[in-house]
Amino acid sequence: MKLAQLNPQQKKIGIIALGIIASVVGALFYFLGPTEKHVESMASKQDVDGLVRFVEARADSDYFANSTGKATEAIIDLSEKKYTDAVKKVGDLLVSDSANSNQKMAIVNAFTKQNMIVPELYKVFEKNPNLRTALKENAIGQNPNIFKDKLLVEMNAVLEKSRTDFGDYADKVKAVKIWNVNNDVNEASFANLLVITKINALQKNIKNGDYQNVLEDFKALQNETGSNLLSLNKPFFEFLTNHVTANIEAKKNLIPRQEALKNLNYEKEIDNLNRSIAEIHNRLNSYLYLEYWISGVSNGRLKIFAHDRQQREVEATLARPDRPYKNFTVYRDYFKIVGNNFKEGILGVVNEPILQRVDVTADQNQLESFNASKSSLEKERVSREQEVIKVHAEIDSHQSIIHNGLNAILKKIEKVTAKDIIDFSSDDNKIRQYVISDYKAIESVNNTDMGNLDATSEKFISFEGKRTSGAIKGTDVNLRENPSTNSKVIGILNNNELVHILGQQGDWFKVRRIEPDQRGWVFGKYVQ
Repeated sequence: MKLAQLNPQQKKIGIIALGIIASVVGALFYFLGPTEKHVESMASKQDVDGLVRFVEARADSDYFANSTGKATEAIIDLSEKKYTDAVKKVGDLLVSDSANSNQKMAIVNAFTKQNMIVPELYKVFEKNPNLRTALKENAIGQNPNIFKDKLLVEMNAVLEKSRTDFGDYADKVKAVKIWNVNNDVNEASFANLLVITKINALQKNIKNGDYQNVLEDFKALQNETGSNLLSLNKPFFEFLTNHVTANIEAKKNLIPRQEALKNLNYEKEIDNLNRSIAEIHNRLNSYLYLEYWISGVSNGRLKIFAHDRQQREVEATLARPDRPYKNFTVYRDYFKIVGNNFKEGILGVVNEPILQRVDVTADQNQLESFNASKSSLEKERVSREQEVIKVHAEIDSHQSIIHNGLNAILKKIEKVTAKDIIDFSSDDNKIRQYVISDYKAIESVNNTDMGNLDATSEKFISFEGKRTSGAIKGTDVNLRENPSTNSKVIGILNNNELVHILGQQGDWFKVRRIEPDQRGWVFGKYVQ
């Protein structure tokens, strides 16, 4: 039908229809068409929100991806290559299930061309295998170091976390390998990364004193393969493993010695002996001990002249002499009073007691036997305590070497970065600085990490590894947490208690008691 043949009403309807069609086509052209001129216009006006809406509106389209890329580049420029909300909104389209793959690739191209790495870019690589190959080719083409840089970041993240959060990082190291897209890093680098995390993790069980698990840690560490850091330090780790094994054996040897000391029942036995000795002394003290000689005979009884323990003069008679006596001979005996003999004297009535000699030979023999038993018990206690102290010293020596050895290797690797690992993993000359070669020198290093010390100018002198013992002189002596009278009391030491002296700081000694096993500080005058 020709337009001229239309009546006015039809012409009016046709014109309206054409206007609607033109509007729809214009709108579609605006949102879906290759409107790069429009993108340039919004960019010149710094209309970031308009550019974001433009990209989001075209996300599911199969066409005109080129305009999407231009808009994304404009957003990145206007955001000054910072990870703003606008950049994040565009980046979110990379992990959106509804966004078209062509549009995603346009966005990827824009980011890599602008050398801007956003988290979503890596999420696409990790989670979208379909885009992985294309993304690798595209991203590396635009920025050759894009994945290597990410690999370094992830390796450094593992390193830093392993230095404070001790655990198993095998899975994390394996996950890091996904970023080795261009095979920039060899397998030895990942092996060395894992070994460093395992060395860091050794601290946990050592600090907890769990040396059985420490031994397992060392064995697991030495079973790792492909690490030149580990292979070049093999003698050092074998050296530490031997000390861990010796430490475990020493602790096993300590148990029967502690039991033997405990089974001696020293406190109870010494208390029983002291009670028996006190009973004999009380009985002997109830008698009259005299140094005397025969002074004459009265009424058929021998008269004596004597001095008691206080050198007071005593005149008495013997009731029934039970031994032969000689004149001019001094005798010493115990007596008990069996009667009184009152008589007139110059100063009035005086008493001349009648005495009966007491045979205390049995008591004296028993007293000698008890004292001998007490001395023997004391020697046995000292001997058994010395055995315990000797094993404690051996344990302290092994643990000191283990601690110092671990600190030595940790000090060498504490600032190692991913780049360092990559460098020395392919060059044994560069790894030499991380190798403990003179590891036996560690045996002569004192372990100065003796616990919390008070702030003081006095230098701590360590006696670790030496078999130094002393005895506590004083009743209820305080064992303190730190070398200060203001420090917390953590135990009470008994008189004559044997202790192992670990070191000295000023007037204070750091000691280790035998039973219970405690470490603390004692003021010097109480230690001999």
